[in-house]
Amino acid sequence: MEIEIRRQWKFVAENIINTGLCFFG
Repeated sequence: MEIEIRRQWKFVAENIINTGLCFFG
């Protein structure tokens, strides 16, 4: 279960980073 949560957070974090790059870039 912990691995599932980590995968979900990695996916969310990547989306946030990509959105931030588009916004600030």
